[in-house]
Amino acid sequence: MTMTDTRYHRRAFMSACSSLGISSALLPSLLWAAAESGVEITPAAIAAAEELAGVRFDEKEREMMVDALREQIKQLDTLHGIALANSVPPAVSFSPLLPGMQLDRARGKLTRARASARAR
Repeated sequence: MTMTDTRYHRRAFMSACSSLGISSALLPSLLWAAAESGVEITPAAIAAAEELAGVRFDEKEREMMVDALREQIKQLDTLHGIALANSVPPAVSFSPLLPGMQLDRARGKLTRARASARAR
């Protein structure tokens, strides 16, 4: 898995590492630098970066990291494959109502719930 393509940005990479729980060390920056220079991120590359970052993972954890990063790349490729014209406005509002759903807009009596003895 190489990241020489400009589609893969450092911010997205750091986010992926954060989701893996490895954002608190030097490891993500080392992996990004390696990927940017064309080195394929493999369990062996992660092991080498561990030495410099001063952290330790077992082989299974390294495999999980590589799998997760590959999945992130697939998701990015999917997102970048969607043709979205500039005329499409951004989603600035959200309505949880399904098409055709109607809300009862009649004003009803407001009833307060009783607070427990602990809450008082």
